[in-house]
Amino acid sequence: MSTDFSYTEAGDGVYEVPLRPMGQCTGRQNLLQRIMLLLLTDTSDPLRYQGGNLYATLSSSNLTGSDLDRIKNLLKIALAETAETVRGIQAAQTGLPDDEKLSSLELGDVALVGDDGLDVTVQIVSVSGESTAATLNLEI
Repeated sequence: MSTDFSYTEAGDGVYEVPLRPMGQCTGRQNLLQRIMLLLLTDTSDPLRYQGGNLYATLSSSNLTGSDLDRIKNLLKIALAETAETVRGIQAAQTGLPDDEKLSSLELGDVALVGDDGLDVTVQIVSVSGESTAATLNLEI
């Protein structure tokens, strides 16, 4: 079963998230929310979990639409860092249901939108085998 969600940038790295507040969702929705929050987390704050730092990485890299291969590599690095963080957090948790445990986190489609936009699809598979896709609408 696959569910799609879309995260749209509202400006200055703030995203409109179509999910309920943390602690009020379960299953794949909880896993997806945790991953998206960590992926977009600014890692310059040592008191926070190490996240993917995606927004800061893309906005500080002087990227243009012609840098699509470089953009995809930066996205893959951010996803790998986020997956590592999620697995570390989950290793310390007990009793977590399989549909809230990360099996894989992959980069899906990356499409240019206008002069400075990207639609990035992230594929998430839980240990229970359920797949979820999330689309991030980003500015570069």
